[in-house]
Amino acid sequence: MLTKADFLKAAEQEIRSNPSKYSQLSPLLQAGDPRLTQAVGSIATMLSMLSQQIEASTDEQFNRIKKNTVEAWLASHGVWKSAKAATFKVRVKNPHPTANVGLGLFTQLVSDNGVTCRTMDRRYYIIEPNNPITIDVGQYTRRNNNNDFVHTVTETKPFYQIELPLEEDGEYREDLLVYVNDEGWSYQADYMNLQPGDKAYTLTVSSTGRLVVQFGDDALGGKMLKAGDVVRLNAFTTKGADHGIRVGTKMVTENPFDPGATLEFEVIEITYPGDNPMSDEAKSQLAKYPALYDSSAVYLGEFEAMVRRKMPNLQFLSIWNEMRHEEATGTRDVKNVNCLFVAALNVNGGGFQYGYNDNARSTSVVFSEITATQMALPNSQFLYQIEKIIKEADDSYRVRFWYPCAINPAITVNIECGSSFDAEQIRTKAKQVIVKRYGRYYAGTQNRSPAYPNRAIRRRDIVNMIQDACPELRAPGSEIEVVVDDPAGSSNHPNIYKWVREQDITINVKTSGLVGVAWGED
Repeated sequence: MLTKADFLKAAEQEIRSNPSKYSQLSPLLQAGDPRLTQAVGSIATMLSMLSQQIEASTDEQFNRIKKNTVEAWLASHGVWKSAKAATFKVRVKNPHPTANVGLGLFTQLVSDNGVTCRTMDRRYYIIEPNNPITIDVGQYTRRNNNNDFVHTVTETKPFYQIELPLEEDGEYREDLLVYVNDEGWSYQADYMNLQPGDKAYTLTVSSTGRLVVQFGDDALGGKMLKAGDVVRLNAFTTKGADHGIRVGTKMVTENPFDPGATLEFEVIEITYPGDNPMSDEAKSQLAKYPALYDSSAVYLGEFEAMVRRKMPNLQFLSIWNEMRHEEATGTRDVKNVNCLFVAALNVNGGGFQYGYNDNARSTSVVFSEITATQMALPNSQFLYQIEKIIKEADDSYRVRFWYPCAINPAITVNIECGSSFDAEQIRTKAKQVIVKRYGRYYAGTQNRSPAYPNRAIRRRDIVNMIQDACPELRAPGSEIEVVVDDPAGSSNHPNIYKWVREQDITINVKTSGLVGVAWGED
């Protein structure tokens, strides 16, 4: 890429080397006349910006830098679900002294903090007086009542596209169901493996960065829409991890005329805290996975992305090669040749892992292979599914499984601030942002791929997060000290499943006579 200085130098050399050609400009150049220097400088600036764009466009096909390119690549590879909904156990009580009350399928609820949820069980409940039951509830909204979600096809043409409506503020897309003339169509990442006439759709991204539903072509793959076809989109949105629902949160039915409106709902357990969309940085990293062969995972990065795509609910996944394995073990062994090494936990945490104990902090790094006897046990059967996915992509590799090793760093934060600030509120917010960033359900703890490097916890990052959550701590005189007890070597092993437990976070807040910044002050 050429810079402004490069263009200025080239212009100066051109004028100096051809004085007769530039007889009027040469004196101005010698004198440093602003009539020349300013004009040439402006042109050089524009040319350097153009050079930057040309280089970025040239590099785009290899590195995927532009946001639209990244989003389009992710959509075409099935990585489009932007968030995961939180789920809860909710106690339902019927306060009526004698009458039973029914609770319908997928009843929409609203929490006392204004967040929409839905019952998840595919059944109808009868709640007896003073006989509470427990049900599963998910924090998501089915947004299919808006006319924007019903589209009548305007013309018959191949690869017809429908742009999805934008999410509400503070919500992320969680799932999508597509119906054509009231018949459900299936999702396909691309049309490579589709037969002509297959009722399927794919997802892509428009030039404006909006997610687009795309249909097929009768002659090439998929089924072509006809003019007059009615397409209905059922979009599910969620607030991800930002729902604010806690144990003890109360809920009511959204529809006051619903038979279940008289029931009392209370959250008694958070079974999954929810997850926000991956950051733009993580998306860019994931888009760098080689995809020359798509489902044929010739490159290491593609194996991990492919397994995640087919088994999205794995609690933890790490896949590494011979070189990385020998770096971690410090020894070379002929048995490692042409091997892929895998450490994984299923959605419920089942499978083998060291150091997993909700009651005790684990700091011991263990690097050990799972035995054939242990592989045969019921709770490790999902590992064979991972092996099958890898073998179907490339059967030249041998697959070996290793124990995921749970590690729990401890974090202590010492905060000093003015006495006018709410110490308890600061303490609560500080702990929340640390758990959200480094807790068990953060994507960076669940993956060891290039998209989510499981790096050492940085003190500066924690300070910045706390200051973002508590802007008052940016006031002059406020101080934040962070101490991280991260077991040595825990970031160097590919099988490390590392997260920070809430009970291992200590937030000390000391208030003094410091005065917070007043209105109008910098």
